[in-house]
Amino acid sequence: MKKPFLFLAIASMAGLTPVAAQSLKGTLFVGTSIGSTSYTQTSNNYDYSDGGNKNTDAHAYSLSLSPSMGVFVTNHLIIGGSLGLSYSHNKTNTANTEGTPTAETTSTNTTTMNLGPFLRYYFYENKPLRTMLYMQAQGTVGTGGGSSSGRGYSNATSTYASSGTVSNIFTWTSGASIGVTHFIGKNVGMDFAIGYAHNYEYSSNNNQTVTVLDNGGSETKPNNYSLATSSDGFTLSVGFHWFFHPRGR
Repeated sequence: MKKPFLFLAIASMAGLTPVAAQSLKGTLFVGTSIGSTSYTQTSNNYDYSDGGNKNTDAHAYSLSLSPSMGVFVTNHLIIGGSLGLSYSHNKTNTANTEGTPTAETTSTNTTTMNLGPFLRYYFYENKPLRTMLYMQAQGTVGTGGGSSSGRGYSNATSTYASSGTVSNIFTWTSGASIGVTHFIGKNVGMDFAIGYAHNYEYSSNNNQTVTVLDNGGSETKPNNYSLATSSDGFTLSVGFHWFFHPRGR
């Protein structure tokens, strides 16, 4: 009966065992996020006094890869920068029974590159541990492009489809996260973190809509505009980092 308790005690101690001096001042911090993702959903329902209704349902998700590099300026604090590649997908469904019944689905896909600084602080008392808690704050600016498409119907104009390009994207983000680094080797740590981020994006949109009319004909209309959007949401991330001390410790 004593062996299971002994095993649990050893396992518990392993998580608190001090490791080599990975976080000494001057240590180089190199790595990447391998699974940073975010998801947001927004629904709006409009009920009109004449009995009409309009509903919008928007879904957005993003996936990013962010190599980063920094240096310990103290035994706890890292100052560094990151270079990232991000993909985002936004889809909105709209159903409207107010006036002329209509339904519409639009999708936008974009890819951007970004760069920016970050600060990370590790919490421990005397010596670095095999598993350490940290807090991080970061910001980025970026640019990129993408495409858009849509489809829908109206009682007045039958059906339509749209396609276009998204260009001149300018984006910036800011956020903070809390996580843990667990050392799976002498100088290799694996990160798990949850955070909150604000995103802003501006873009130029050049679209074309082809409408199939009830009489069998078709009509093509340009639809060009600029778009600015802001969003807030939670993030989850997983990553690996390497710790290189200049003295080889």
